[in-house]
Amino acid sequence: MYNKDPSRKDYLAALSKPSDIGHGYNMMDELLQTGNYQRHNLSVSGGSQNANFRLSGIYATDKSIIIQDKNKYYGAQFISDFTKGKLKIGETLSLGYTRRNWSDKNIIDAQKWSSTLPLYDANSSTGFAGAGNGTDVQSALANAYLNKNVNDNFSVNGNAWATYEIIKGLVYKFNMGIDLSRVRNEGYIGNYSVGQYQNHNPDELNISSSQNNRWLFENTLTYENNFGKHAISALAGITSEESRYNAVNAGARGLPSPDVLILNSASLASSRLVGSGVGQSAMYSMLGRVNYNYDNRYLLTFNMRRDGSANFSNQYRYGNFPSVSAGWRISQESFMKAFPAISELKLRASYGLLGNSDIAQYQYQRTVSFDHVWYYLNNVMVTGALPQTPSNPNVKWESQYSTDLGLDLELFDHKLALTVDYYNKKTEDMLINVPISFTAGYGNNFPVLNAGSIRNRGWDILASYKDQVGNFGYRIGANISFVKNRVLSLGNNNEILWGSISPGGENVTRTAVGRSVGEFWGYTTNGLYTSQAQLDADKAFAPHAALGDVRFNDRNGDKVLNDQDKDFLGSPIPDFSYGFNADVNYNSSIGTFDLSMMWQGSKGNDIYNNSRYWGEGMYHYYNNFASTLDRYRAEELVFKNPVSGETTVYPKNTDTTIPRAVLGDPNQNLRASNRFVEDGSYLRLKVLNIGYSFSSPRLERWKIDRLRFYIGAKNLLTFTKYSGYDPEVGSGDTRSNLSRGIDGQTPWGLSFPNSREYFMGIQFTF
Repeated sequence: MYNKDPSRKDYLAALSKPSDIGHGYNMMDELLQTGNYQRHNLSVSGGSQNANFRLSGIYATDKSIIIQDKNKYYGAQFISDFTKGKLKIGETLSLGYTRRNWSDKNIIDAQKWSSTLPLYDANSSTGFAGAGNGTDVQSALANAYLNKNVNDNFSVNGNAWATYEIIKGLVYKFNMGIDLSRVRNEGYIGNYSVGQYQNHNPDELNISSSQNNRWLFENTLTYENNFGKHAISALAGITSEESRYNAVNAGARGLPSPDVLILNSASLASSRLVGSGVGQSAMYSMLGRVNYNYDNRYLLTFNMRRDGSANFSNQYRYGNFPSVSAGWRISQESFMKAFPAISELKLRASYGLLGNSDIAQYQYQRTVSFDHVWYYLNNVMVTGALPQTPSNPNVKWESQYSTDLGLDLELFDHKLALTVDYYNKKTEDMLINVPISFTAGYGNNFPVLNAGSIRNRGWDILASYKDQVGNFGYRIGANISFVKNRVLSLGNNNEILWGSISPGGENVTRTAVGRSVGEFWGYTTNGLYTSQAQLDADKAFAPHAALGDVRFNDRNGDKVLNDQDKDFLGSPIPDFSYGFNADVNYNSSIGTFDLSMMWQGSKGNDIYNNSRYWGEGMYHYYNNFASTLDRYRAEELVFKNPVSGETTVYPKNTDTTIPRAVLGDPNQNLRASNRFVEDGSYLRLKVLNIGYSFSSPRLERWKIDRLRFYIGAKNLLTFTKYSGYDPEVGSGDTRSNLSRGIDGQTPWGLSFPNSREYFMGIQFTF
């Protein structure tokens, strides 16, 4: 910029003499803070031979590690039961209220903010500086303070039950459950101007309110009886549940004051909008179970469910789901007396069918939306409607056929325990949102189809050892899980492209027959262009490439770089996941010391790190990650600041994997490719807790039965090669996992990185 016009003297102060601002202006530092939370529990319990109760209350606050985000929670729970002869009744009731105050903030915009741009401007009406000097993003810091949201959520959930023994061994049980929620959201965006890229006029207020009522009714009969060495129990029942949802939303612009947030006070009457929505779902089930036990050695269980879901049409509403399991306690056989070291040995096997109806409502029929839809007829505004959901009247239950073989082994007086499970699960008639052309008029609302089948095979292994040596006690455990996932069939041209990233909208996952679900998909690369001969060889399909650009592979050799050259780049599914845990305690004359920890990790999974698009793009006047200091430079660059006279030298650098910096990205170095796929393996210390409990004799004078102090941490240590914030990357669609393992999929993010937490507390019982 200076070299282009060295006579200019009106540059930002940071550019005139960069040394004056040190490392520059860091918006992320302004957005982040040290968060804290507190949680207080108080419980009272009591009872008699025929009645018991427990009452508890919770108060909690949480201040996020990002500014302008905090919430409070109030909760109460009541549990009781009462027995009178053959009648038993009880209930559990929980009440909760949460209020969250927060504001919209775009973390990636904060990362893109140039380090040469000030964050604050005393001459601005808002006090915040706007973007400029080529950087055309909004100030995430300004957004944090110029908009606000308040969410209120009140919930009630619990159940009431009663049992009555009709005759000996025959018990009737009635259970009623409720899950009620009331939610109110209020969002306000002020009237402001922050530079040329961030203007909002007039101000805007949106308020929405919703309520969701879910009711569950269960009626069951249970019969139990013993005949010598034979024991049998049977259960039959009917359950039903129903959910009803309704919501209303309204908005207006041009409020008289930020302190008068009343919709009717808005000056722009034409801006007032009102919408509403309703929804309903229901499930009806008939179930039965028979358990047989011979001499506590041979175990057999039969289950049968018939479920009906309102998410499907009448033709496909019901599904039948049987299962059977068997067990053999070998350790109870007489010949096992010859092996005293074996405390328990059990073989298990099961086979069953499970159903899944977890889809949005009304997928089997067309739906329309009236929300904010209108048109003019004879100069009169008339409410209109738009198609919302493409129908699939043939959508039906997803079914999973599951086989499990297991071994339970305990040795040395139950000190050493081992559990091994092998499973084979085949899912058929998968419920998947299958993309269709946007020309159909449904936008991103794709139809739900029963689009194929997948298989998961694997092993789950758990081992633990516990012992008590004098005053010292301990327990250590480990677990490991292996899984092999394969797509067996798909009904949509044998593939599903998913995982749209921003910007560009490229789909970076492909689910195809014979592969695993949601594998990463894109171009493969062969380093960077480092010679003219390489540029000449690829000129037909890389006409805009220059030294330091990414060299993409023309896999089919047709001299054209297009979708036909894409390939599978890796899988977000790990080869195995594992964990370790340990509990240690030591008893002394004055108290008990205890320590517990939990580690978890995964191996062999990949992550598509889309945050590097923004952080290593170098295609615009944005801030970039420090890794770009190692970018390709074909020759030494010398820059002399015409104002300060300072000289900066950037040495030649051709031994690197970071491409050159170039405006506009003419070679499309940022297209989806294996450049952004990284090893996501990690090992993390999830929880560490250290405590000390004082012995009762020293507390008797204060009428305290138990007093424990503890300190601890969460996410204390992480070992990984992944370059992003957090290797525990979530999924954009947790139901089907078609976009699992994409980090920074959109500018506003789909999941928040785990933060390191330190905590301390006190527990006492009196």
